[in-house]
Amino acid sequence: MNPTGRIRRSSAGSRRHHVAYLPFKIRTLVPDVASILITPLPDDDTIRDVTVYDRAGRALTLQPEVLAHLLGLLQTAHPEADWTRALRWQADGNRFGPAAITAGVA
Repeated sequence: MNPTGRIRRSSAGSRRHHVAYLPFKIRTLVPDVASILITPLPDDDTIRDVTVYDRAGRALTLQPEVLAHLLGLLQTAHPEADWTRALRWQADGNRFGPAAITAGVA
């Protein structure tokens, strides 16, 4: 995100590059990642809760800087996404899209 808080748009070639290298960059930060859930907070569209799950379905505890970096990577790779809704990135297949949120399920 740029300093104004709006997601930066990029060319199609840049987006393809970011999407292609996304799994590598995320696994460099969090080797055991299985999925990342991004949920906007109800009272503020600019603040998002980022939860990272491992392969066993457990939520990982990460530093706020790492969570912010993960969010930035996803926003750069997917600027077209509706960031006002819950979204999920799946490590298997590098899939990204709307999240069906169910309690206790990663």
